[in-house]
Amino acid sequence: MPRSWKNISAVLATSAALTFGSPLVFAQDADAPSQTAQESQDAAPNDDATTLDEENDGEKTQNDENAESNDETLDQALEAQLDADPKEMSADDLLNLATELKLSAANLLDLSKVIRLCEEAQKKGLDEVNAEFAKQLLLSSRLDRGLGVAQLFLNPELPTDQLPRGWEELRNNAIGDLQAALAETPDIPLAQLALGRLLMLAEKNDEAKKAFDAAIASPDLEAEGQTLALLFRSELETSTREALAFLEKGIELAPEAAEIRSRLAAHYLAANRPDAALEQIDKALALDPENVDFKKLKANVLAEAGKVDEARALFDEATKDAGDNILVQIEKGQFLAALGEHDEAIENFTKLIEKFDAPGLYYFRAVLYLQAQDYDKALADVNKALRLGMDVAPATRLKGVIYLQMEKYDDAIRIFKQLRRHVDHKDVAVAQIAYATAKKGLYKSALKMLNDELEKNPESIDFLRTLADMELMFGHWEKAAEVYERILKLNPADSGVLNNYAWLLATCPDEKLRDGKRALEMAVSACEITFYAEAHILSTLASAHAELGDFAKAREWARKAVERGEKEKHESLDNLKSELASYEENKPWRETSEIVEEVDEDAASQTDEKTEEDAASQTDEKTEEDAASQTDEKTDEDAASQEGEKTDEDAASQEGE
Repeated sequence: MPRSWKNISAVLATSAALTFGSPLVFAQDADAPSQTAQESQDAAPNDDATTLDEENDGEKTQNDENAESNDETLDQALEAQLDADPKEMSADDLLNLATELKLSAANLLDLSKVIRLCEEAQKKGLDEVNAEFAKQLLLSSRLDRGLGVAQLFLNPELPTDQLPRGWEELRNNAIGDLQAALAETPDIPLAQLALGRLLMLAEKNDEAKKAFDAAIASPDLEAEGQTLALLFRSELETSTREALAFLEKGIELAPEAAEIRSRLAAHYLAANRPDAALEQIDKALALDPENVDFKKLKANVLAEAGKVDEARALFDEATKDAGDNILVQIEKGQFLAALGEHDEAIENFTKLIEKFDAPGLYYFRAVLYLQAQDYDKALADVNKALRLGMDVAPATRLKGVIYLQMEKYDDAIRIFKQLRRHVDHKDVAVAQIAYATAKKGLYKSALKMLNDELEKNPESIDFLRTLADMELMFGHWEKAAEVYERILKLNPADSGVLNNYAWLLATCPDEKLRDGKRALEMAVSACEITFYAEAHILSTLASAHAELGDFAKAREWARKAVERGEKEKHESLDNLKSELASYEENKPWRETSEIVEEVDEDAASQTDEKTEEDAASQTDEKTEEDAASQTDEKTDEDAASQEGEKTDEDAASQEGE
């Protein structure tokens, strides 16, 4: 762990005035064998029948049982220490004991005893002075306990899949402690930092942002704390530009923080700024020359800069001692894929599967097969991953995407309906179901799905974006434009919406809707937000210039879009080349995507019913034919049998005579 993280951990420990004797006292019995979350998952049976709801219900039940067990353990510890039942003691005696124990508290269990004694004293009733003292003692103990727990989770590289079972309950208890303390005294920047980190781990990102922002804004937070808050805050940003702003501020405060420099390099790489990325990763390696992760990141930067041989040599050097380490070999496969060497990447994962046969390996290879448009193999791999116990949600989502790419929309709808059961994936699933329904031509049904969701959440950008894309799919240009306007009012910096709307305004077949000037403004904004790194957005910029008649600029940006597309093996590379050819002839581009024909859903429903009736009728007729055939066969058999018997009788009779 780099210097900054050690320092901030020490600050928290000093603030809490604790030495941690048993930091996981709430998570599991002290004598129980440790089991990581990953081991628990690997040990648990899982098959295609496992539902996401069952997983959630099981986790909730386990947490409830843990909480009850912890309460019992705490009560027993108190009784043993006091040699009496706290419930039989007076309120004043309980408060005195709590005060003495707080002064000598040596671990989290001691703090929990103080908290329980204060709560019991409050229940029994105290005079005004003691009631206020008990309140403050309780809050300070909860603050110390919350800060103490948070110290365990402050490492930015914390592998949550390797934490002991029950860590989520420990985290949630600490969140409650810190929120209670901050509700009374908000201006505690260390507590805001700690709360932000715990909320981040709980995936409550909006709340985490507020806590980190409060910590960053405080003049009382030391440089190490500021740096850590800025680093965590950057991780919560989906915008590369915003993330870079936090990291650059962090480097100003802690120029020797190698980890922040490596994060900066990664974001510069994502922003298509390989020179800036190379500068930062070289500085990080100067601070920590043997860091394998830094070397692997530099290999990716070199690959992006087109120095493929140098990149592969450095990656091989960084991983030369890894042997059969599965994580490193997975990274190698991903690195090869990033280089565009999909066949070699697939071969790498195939060799790993032969050795380890792990579900995640099939998942990774399925993604590569999907990118190579080998859909049958992708589907086979994701099904195998599920059978081997792969986490249901991501595997199910990938399976649905494969069916979408195969244009098997009924199968895609079926799969996304399974995903919809999980609350964390419901919105994504509904949007995909609506999209697949629209691709079948069922505009009214898809529209109703999206409108139903937008009634519940009218500001959902995901549903609005899906709605706009669907209107484009059916050639409803004006309706699509109206939806894009709604989205931009909610989020003017959405690069995806800016790009799509600019494309519509620049290339729409309906002349009344085209607006080259506004298209150019939006396209430039989208390019700036994505650092001119996305081929399809560069293509939109070219189309806007062409609509305004500036074909020289259009050709310039279209060539860059093609170059980027060739480098990335972009799925729309042929279209990018066609656009460039149009501009070379001084012709603006017009949207040529095939319009989905809307199906008459009433007629389709009647047709389905008729088809079912015909099928049923044919089944009945077939049944009657089979029955008649069986009757005829039986009759023939009986006749033959009778004839055979008669012949035998006649023969016997003649013989007797």
